Amino acid sequence: LPAMPPSMRRGIATRELGRRRALIALALSLGGAALFATGLHPASEQFVAVRPSTARQLQVLRRAGPDETDREELVSKVFALENSGDYAAEWVLKSRSLKKAKTKNPKEIPLELLRSFFAEYEAGTLEKPEMASKPAVAKLNRMQMESKEVANRWRKTALFRGGIGKLKPERNTQAFVEKFIAKEEGAQKWKLKRRSAKSQK
Repeated sequence: LPAMPPSMRRGIATRELGRRRALIALALSLGGAALFATGLHPASEQFVAVRPSTARQLQVLRRAGPDETDREELVSKVFALENSGDYAAEWVLKSRSLKKAKTKNPKEIPLELLRSFFAEYEAGTLEKPEMASKPAVAKLNRMQMESKEVANRWRKTALFRGGIGKLKPERNTQAFVEKFIAKEEGAQKWKLKRRSAKSQK
């Protein structure tokens, strides 16, 4: 592949090696069935297994091999992103995943979604939201400390009502945190107004 850059050739070689290792591991786990490679080009390589049942499973794995190798690499990238401190990029990935695939588990997110996200992320073209500011984070933390009810509502909101499952305010967007704070303050004002009206009767 002379037209490919070295990094791309290394990536293809790594995926092919991972696929072969997976095939061998499956064969060994199924009773040590022997595998033989014909030595053909990887794209047309043929494997022969002793047992028909093993052969069928190997054929399935062989067809899924490259994608599964891609998934391993992409899942590793997701975990690295989560530990990188780039909360804005993490928010984008998980909000997209929840919206389009109803999951934020990297092992269940469609491969095309992961590939598309990391293509943008690595190219520097990913549009990131503004994350919660320090004043907003401090305010929400204070509200939770002052009221267990507020803390419980924040938990439900972050986990199930539009959030990405992160309880720390700083790992959520400014808009998301501000909306929650505004809603809580509005509810508090309404309660105070109602109490005042009752006391005047």
